[in-house]
Amino acid sequence: MKTLIVGGGYDGIKACLEEEGEVYLVERLPSIGGFSSKLHLIDGKKSSEILSSYLDEIKNKENIHPITNTIVEKIDKNDKGFSVHLKTSPIRVDPDKCDGCGECLKICPVRPPDRFNEWLINKNAISPYNGSFYIEKETPFCQNACPVNLDIRGYVGLTADGRFKEAYKLIRSKVPFPGVLGRVCPHPCEDRCKRGLIDDPISIVEVKRFVTDCAYNGGEEIKPEVIPSTKGKKIAIIGSGPAGLSAAHDLKKFGYDVVIFEKLPAIGGMMAVGIPKYRLPREILEKEIQYIKDIGVDIIEEEIDKKRFNEIRNEYNALFIAVGSHGSRKLGVEGEEMEGVVHGVDFLRDINLGREVKIGEKVAVVGGGNVAIDAARCAIRLGSDVTIVYRRSRKEMPANDEEVMDAEEEGVKFIFLANPTGIIGFKSVEKIECIKMELGAPDESGRRRPVPIKESEFIIDVDTVIPAIGQASKLDFLPDDIKAERGRIKVDDRGETSAKGIFAGGDVVTGPKIVIDAIAGGKKAALSIEEYLDGEKGEDFRVEPIDDTEIERAKLSKHYFALKEMEKEEMIKPPKIEVKERIKNFDEVNHGYDEKMAIEESNRCLSCRKCIGCGICAEVCPRDAIEYNQKEKRSEIEVDKIIVAPEMEEKIPSQYMYSNVVTLTEFERILDESGPYGGMIIRPYDGDIPGKIAFIQMDKDPVTFKYILQEAIDAKEKDIDSFIFSNADVKKNKKVKVIRAKDVKIEEVDESENLLIKYGKKEEEFDMVVLTEGFYQPKYFSDISAKV
Repeated sequence: MKTLIVGGGYDGIKACLEEEGEVYLVERLPSIGGFSSKLHLIDGKKSSEILSSYLDEIKNKENIHPITNTIVEKIDKNDKGFSVHLKTSPIRVDPDKCDGCGECLKICPVRPPDRFNEWLINKNAISPYNGSFYIEKETPFCQNACPVNLDIRGYVGLTADGRFKEAYKLIRSKVPFPGVLGRVCPHPCEDRCKRGLIDDPISIVEVKRFVTDCAYNGGEEIKPEVIPSTKGKKIAIIGSGPAGLSAAHDLKKFGYDVVIFEKLPAIGGMMAVGIPKYRLPREILEKEIQYIKDIGVDIIEEEIDKKRFNEIRNEYNALFIAVGSHGSRKLGVEGEEMEGVVHGVDFLRDINLGREVKIGEKVAVVGGGNVAIDAARCAIRLGSDVTIVYRRSRKEMPANDEEVMDAEEEGVKFIFLANPTGIIGFKSVEKIECIKMELGAPDESGRRRPVPIKESEFIIDVDTVIPAIGQASKLDFLPDDIKAERGRIKVDDRGETSAKGIFAGGDVVTGPKIVIDAIAGGKKAALSIEEYLDGEKGEDFRVEPIDDTEIERAKLSKHYFALKEMEKEEMIKPPKIEVKERIKNFDEVNHGYDEKMAIEESNRCLSCRKCIGCGICAEVCPRDAIEYNQKEKRSEIEVDKIIVAPEMEEKIPSQYMYSNVVTLTEFERILDESGPYGGMIIRPYDGDIPGKIAFIQMDKDPVTFKYILQEAIDAKEKDIDSFIFSNADVKKNKKVKVIRAKDVKIEEVDESENLLIKYGKKEEEFDMVVLTEGFYQPKYFSDISAKV
């Protein structure tokens, strides 16, 4: 009997000791122990002692095989049990060579925050690991937010050093459209930039643009060479947008013959026909498409119908559908079919293809996304008076905020909290009737749902209406065996459709998203197609899947007090064409950084969270054990059964994370004698010993209360006044005062960094607060449980 146990925490350890036969214990982190190893007590005993005894027992059992720094990537059921696909991240030290001498530890110049000790202290980038060492190269926040996992810190750092060509090459190694992304990417990476907690995030998008333009203008771009077709297999791609072109780029590099079929006279999908030239000059897009052609990808202008689709699927070894979302959702109001109504996607396509576009003097654009903003700014350039009508408030607009501000500068007017109810006119548009809205409860997107206000209709005089309320894919070419739902093709977790060997990705699967998401969809498809055709699995471009966006955002805010003393330096803004000039034409508005600006902006980067690759540790290692370029490894094991032993993680509070507010888990590390402060309770911000601590439980889980009660008792035993504020229905305790309070608010006292707790009509000042919102099970474990 062979057993796989997923999760190397307390429950996983106990389970593996109880199992007979061969046992594989798979843990995501570099060492066994999980969340339990962060606790100072387990069942009233020191956790370090309990776990040490268990680990010694595991070492002495030949049937137990711990596999650390490893995730379960895929599980296939078969007649005998399960085939389990594992991905092991590199530790960058050869454990067979390393004797644990510690010379590397003495010399390492980098001290990133210590994850195990909940960021309360820093440690060396190279750290002890099961009698050996490993190099900490945790993915930084910005990179974790990037759908294609670009090494942002790497190219920003190179730019700061004036190594522009190397920075460009680093970006170009991951994406075929660095120049496009440097102009149109709405940069989700910047939302996670830790620098933004001090002043402004790094302008990552502008740095990317600068180094790419620098390479293109200086003749230093990577020269394309035809890549030979070594696989002997052909792949067809329908659609030449960012998903299709990115998949083609990667598949050609893998050695396949690749042909793209595109129905439009322009290549590039929405990059070519959906984004105006004042944001994305065509010469940039064409240069990057030409590169893909020059490496050997064929692009054929041909519209595909059902008959031709079936011919293609029989002619090629695999097929990737990447047709994007080029259709428009209708308003569904009376008068929408009359002359003068032009849907946003069609309007932008006609402008970008150089077709004649006729609009009136007064234009109403309906919607709040990027298509609506682009359509409005194009209409301004055609000489119209433009008003955007949006059913929510400015705050809820999904469009890029900078684009909205540019639209306002250019003269676009906005009517918020309004929605069309009808279009009025005789043969052609003369007016649009709207109704006022108010925001109700949140919908599935998390934004508050707009609700009509009765008898609040009003009329706007217009002669053109441009609806831009959403996009849809045109799927009339699909055969019946490819399943679609609500205008999107259904795929499995590898991107394969219901028809074997046919894959789909980008907007046709996800719905309309941003360019970088579509590129990620194309890259994922390329990896899946390679695995399907040849059984090979390339190195995944995602290294740290994000379980929950809000949790990650909260983690970013944790312990921001460490940044308080840093001098503020606001983001450098690139120069733009004056408004009065730019509205006269479609010339590029943003001029981008010059060299001085790019270097100064890059130097604002805090270079969070990793070994910098200086190589000093390798120079001093007497046994040549450092393998800095070690790659991730994939393996497969056959097992008879799988036990999922999920480790819970603490929810990071979404508010009140002041300097002297810590989480429950952080306080566990503070209490531990082997923790950051040797078991001494001190305030993290200034090192003072608190005289009075409030323990605040925001959820109602009795398990959470059990932990927080033990912490409060331990603090009390160290002569610190401890008070518990709980939202749960709990009994009073003889050792610690428990206050039942539903609505607890926390304010920071400016000079002392103390915390003012307000509950009911009372308020009380504390030196320190332990705040918890409870625990959650990471999505990684629930996903595996669903497959077993």
